[in-house]
Order: sequence, then C-alpha cells, then structure tokens
Amino acid sequence: MIFFAVVLLVLAGDQISKLMVRRYLPLDQSKPIIKGIISFTHIKNSGAAFGILPNKQWLFLIIAIVAIAAAVLFILNNKEKGGLTQLALGLAVGGALGNLMDRFLFGNVTDFIDFHFWPVFNFADTSIFVGMFLLIIIIMREPGSLNELEKTDK
Repeated sequence: MIFFAVVLLVLAGDQISKLMVRRYLPLDQSKPIIKGIISFTHIKNSGAAFGILPNKQWLFLIIAIVAIAAAVLFILNNKEKGGLTQLALGLAVGGALGNLMDRFLFGNVTDFIDFHFWPVFNFADTSIFVGMFLLIIIIMREPGSLNELEKTDK
C-alpha cells in the first residue's frame, strides 16, 4: 500500500535529518545554506507549530495519537481509496509520527529549517502541511472528478 510506504519514507527522512542536526549542529547555532535566504538553525520546540502552547507535551501526544489512529483506520476501512488520498494521508501521518517520536524520546521537537521570515520548522512539519493541503484539494474536488482521479491513481 502506498500509504504505509509513504509513512515509512517520511518517518525515516525526518528522523535521519533531525539526527544529523542534533549530531552536527550545536543547539541554538545556525549554518547558512544560501546566505540571507535559508539556514539550518538548530532549535528545540516544546510547543506546537511555531512554538504555540509551549510545554504542553501531553496535549500534543494525545492529539497526534488520535489523529494517527484515525488516519490509519480510515485507510484500512477504505482500501479502495486511490494513490493520491493514500499519499496525502501518508505524508500527514509520517510527519505526525516523526514529531511524536521527538516529543516522546526528547520531550521536544527538533526544528532546523530556517527561512528567516518564517518560524523554524522541520521535515515532519513540511510533510504534514503538504499532506493536509493535498487532502483539502481532494475533499474540495467535485465528487465526479474525485472518483475519476481516485480510479486513475490506483
């Protein structure tokens, strides 16, 4: 199934990238990638997206577990869903699992992608955003076009 393959790829990519940052970039240090545009900046985020609700780890753990379980149950009960739906949910679940692992293992999330005009984020955050964006597009499509799209994605 596409869903489980995407979950595993996202989770692996997320955890490897965070491991490299934790290992090779000291906390609160920054390394320019393209000067003035993007840097790798190692920070710990104890909150949700953009650091909101800091130190509410139990809340984020519960939300992530419920969301992941709901997505997995949806996929298992809707095996006829095509590749695009599986891709979207796989991206979101893989990212959620990546950040969930950080919260569980370290008590915070490692963030490092820094565009200087936006809060620092990570690969898991990007995956969640892209997955949810795709899911919104799928849901907003007319039922007839969604059925056709899903049939061609299988």
